[in-house]
Amino acid sequence: MKNNKKKSGAKKGVKLHKWTEYEVEYLKKHYGDTRAEDIGKVLYRSARAVRHKANKIGLRSNLLPSNNKGSFKKGNIPWNKGKKHLAGYDKWFQKGHVPWNTKKVGAIWVRKTKGIDYKYIKTEEGTKIYSRYIYEQHYGKIPKNHIIRYKDGDTLNCDIENLICVSRSEHARMNARPTKAGRTNKINKAGGYINALLMGKI
Repeated sequence: MKNNKKKSGAKKGVKLHKWTEYEVEYLKKHYGDTRAEDIGKVLYRSARAVRHKANKIGLRSNLLPSNNKGSFKKGNIPWNKGKKHLAGYDKWFQKGHVPWNTKKVGAIWVRKTKGIDYKYIKTEEGTKIYSRYIYEQHYGKIPKNHIIRYKDGDTLNCDIENLICVSRSEHARMNARPTKAGRTNKINKAGGYINALLMGKI
């Protein structure tokens, strides 16, 4: 048996009523400068139905952002015209400062990461932490999920003798607070439990 029902974009159970000639004329007259919600109240239709019909017959609203002809009208003067900088932003780049992305390959500098000073180096592959770079120069690529620790706890001391490579789980154990209070300060100063052992502090 053939299905003679007409296909419609309407939801099942929703009855659509045809637009009358009066409604279309009203829409044409007011759509340009009246909100779809307000027109809908007059015609007892939803704002969505109003916009759909307007779009179908080629109407455009002057209230829509797409018809905005620009944020600045002719003769408008921007608030920051003639100002060299914004308040506070003059301290970002002081005289003599060189941004890291303009540094030459081989350049080394100190930068804070999570409140701790670390040395960085510019390489052909990009910027690297200097301690990792030094370690890889001597022992090859650092294994995945491994980090470089400083035996004496000084993050600026990147001598190869001061560097050890440990897994992240080992690193977490090294940073765990020991149970004996008398050893706490020595271990903290050494940069961790294993570091203190290696330095002969405990």
